[in-house]
Amino acid sequence: MSPDFRAEIEEIRDKADILNVVNDYVQLKRVGQRYVGLCPFHSEKTPSFSVSPERGFFHCFGCGQGGDVFTFIQLIERVEFPEALRMLAERFGVKLAERSRENAGLADERADINKLCSFAEAFYMKALQSESGKQARAYLTNRGIKAEIAAQFRVGYAPPGSLLYKVLKGKNVTPERMERAGLVIWGQNGYYDRFRERLMFPIRDHRKKVVGFGGRLLGEGVPKYLNSPESVAFSKGRILYGLDSAAESIRQNNRVFVVEGYMDVLALRQFGLNNVVASLGTAFTEYHARLLARYAKQVYLCYDADSAGKAATVRGLQILKQQGLEVHITELPSGEDPDTFVQRYGLDAFLALAEKGPGIIEFQIARVLEGVNMDQPESLAAAVKEALPILGGVTDTIERDLHVQRLGTAVGVSADSIRQQVRQFLAQPRNRSQIMDINAKSSHTKHVMDSGKVAPYAPIAPPGYPQQAILAEQELLKQASLTPEISSEIKERTGGLVIELHQQLLNVLASYNEAGREALHNLFEALDAPKIRYVRELMLKADEEAASGLNFDIGGCIERIREGRVILRIHQLEQEIIKRETRGVPETGEAEMSEILTELRELHGQLRIRSAPR
Repeated sequence: MSPDFRAEIEEIRDKADILNVVNDYVQLKRVGQRYVGLCPFHSEKTPSFSVSPERGFFHCFGCGQGGDVFTFIQLIERVEFPEALRMLAERFGVKLAERSRENAGLADERADINKLCSFAEAFYMKALQSESGKQARAYLTNRGIKAEIAAQFRVGYAPPGSLLYKVLKGKNVTPERMERAGLVIWGQNGYYDRFRERLMFPIRDHRKKVVGFGGRLLGEGVPKYLNSPESVAFSKGRILYGLDSAAESIRQNNRVFVVEGYMDVLALRQFGLNNVVASLGTAFTEYHARLLARYAKQVYLCYDADSAGKAATVRGLQILKQQGLEVHITELPSGEDPDTFVQRYGLDAFLALAEKGPGIIEFQIARVLEGVNMDQPESLAAAVKEALPILGGVTDTIERDLHVQRLGTAVGVSADSIRQQVRQFLAQPRNRSQIMDINAKSSHTKHVMDSGKVAPYAPIAPPGYPQQAILAEQELLKQASLTPEISSEIKERTGGLVIELHQQLLNVLASYNEAGREALHNLFEALDAPKIRYVRELMLKADEEAASGLNFDIGGCIERIREGRVILRIHQLEQEIIKRETRGVPETGEAEMSEILTELRELHGQLRIRSAPR
């Protein structure tokens, strides 16, 4: 946690309603003082996920994930703390202090680009409906895109000439600002519009801010597609077209279709497939994969059927698997892309194609065999050699053997020969780096997935302290978490709790009415993960038991703890006596020994009185 943002963090904690935030992702039902629902971090049929709005934390009894509102956003959005902080600050209107003049400048530049691109978006949309936009409207009609879908995606048209430049200049926008936003270019005759005579697709980031454009040329010339240049706001490798409007559908379906272009997204959305995004061409990146991992576990790659599309599929599936995602491949017939296929055959046919797509290994081996001359032994041997890293990445021996048999049948070579080559390949350490491990996960995904695997914490009590006293301490803490006002009384009547963690929590609860949730957050910051989980579960169990009408016997719990203290002291004195007898008691220690025996007799007497029937 950066000390620069400590004040803002506390302000967000005060303003951010964790119930409101979690409700955006999880359907919750009130049960007593807590809210329960199905955990978004693991698959379950019975709700084990709880949110405690009063205490400001969530916890899942199933997978162990839990924490405050920042932790929830980090886990659900798959982002690091700084990004979670920024997202919550933006949502709850908390202004973050810039840590440097340079960062402040970048933030201002990003905001200016968003502002200018938003203006350009409206300009292009208006131009589409003008007389000069007639050809662009006809193009959309010919491609089967309805006006409602074009309007939904705010598609526009960049007219010829440099009209946008002139309009912005008339509004006192400097050419330098326009150029930074990627709207104009400097040429021999001065500045002119970057996009001219193009169908315009506004590109938004996942925060729904317009960061750039993609322009499709309507007439002759190159390039057919032109994107905004890289800027502090726009980077092709960090943006997925359509994600801003598809995010909710992707979450609900837990799967996403990834296509190549703008028209693919528009056509599929028009036919009712909302959980679809485009990677702005075939350049799929690791950041794209991390972005998708925030929203879904299943990814359907559906690039064009040409060689570039197939090569992109191979690259994309490796990147996605490294993020721990379940990857499916949708193979389109030759000459088709998602747009043309769905227009010709409909959405049901497209989804059926997606469901029966080849497996990852099957697809990669098919790619290796493309163009192989089956009549040339050298060509076949080279293909088998190229397939070895793919087969070597299959860790399941039965699955690997099935692929080996299929490959052998395809190339007319015995499966035994290919098995021997795979064994030889794997035996060479230098080949390990070539293996396409389809089970690999990146450190980021592993961190997110493993963060809930916290070993359970067992309360550590001094030797001799009875189990019934430990349980009594837990029961009293449950009651104190529901009614913090009784914490001071518990401390006074028990002389304090024996287990250190229990006493720490009791101290926090005693100050809860004054310090509020901040005292609890401070305690969590001082504890390790198993202890935090233990405390959260203890408090949520209190809510659960109270909601079920279970009564607490506070007096009985206090009595068991006081009795436990007597038993503990007896154990300690008995151990001291054994130690002294083993060493031998010098004359100078006889008086001390006498005092120990006297105290021991008194304690046994107290124990008999406590045990006597009343």
